[in-house]
Amino acid sequence: MTTRLPLRVEPMPGEWWRSYLLRVAATYGVHPFNVLGRIHGIESVDRRHLRWSGIAMSDVTAKLVGPIVNLDPGEIQAMHLSVYDGSVLTFTGRSHEDLDPAKASTVDRLLLGDAGPLVKVTSDRFCRRCVNRAPDYRATSWRLLLHLVCTRHHLLLTDPAGVGKHIAIDDTVVDSQREVLGRLSPSDANADFWLSRHGGCPEFRGTSVAVR
Repeated sequence: MTTRLPLRVEPMPGEWWRSYLLRVAATYGVHPFNVLGRIHGIESVDRRHLRWSGIAMSDVTAKLVGPIVNLDPGEIQAMHLSVYDGSVLTFTGRSHEDLDPAKASTVDRLLLGDAGPLVKVTSDRFCRRCVNRAPDYRATSWRLLLHLVCTRHHLLLTDPAGVGKHIAIDDTVVDSQREVLGRLSPSDANADFWLSRHGGCPEFRGTSVAVR
């Protein structure tokens, strides 16, 4: 590990950790690999370390990384998909320590067993208006197959191939999306809600999930 970065880059609402790292790198005008190497003490960084960033982080690592990026460990943990562990995601049998980016395997696929509906596409989905002022911004929940609509701007989430499309969504659909997103906080009731609706669906119960 190394000394703290001189500036604190404020997390954006609902931001995903990988998105945050990209914005930190842009702030300092360096490659994201340089940021990853610095905060994790990795001598040789490659894409697998970035690919694993934003899945889960151990409390020990969060405490070590926190002072470097000038964030509280809780702020860091809130930007990981593990924040949904116990509702729509289940990291059964996987220690968060095993999923730290510094321990990233050389395999192309991060095996999460029955973790749940991680996005399995080569490009990120996003809301055009959300990323207007911060092109690298991505919300953590955008990585879930169930999040299809930006409830702030009433727009369908898209990807780079559909960037020209600006599809407005009516209030009924937006309200439905809000209700779904309100079920993401870990609780027995929310876990039962997702299990009852998607427990038998292959895309929610696959043996492995590709994380990109």
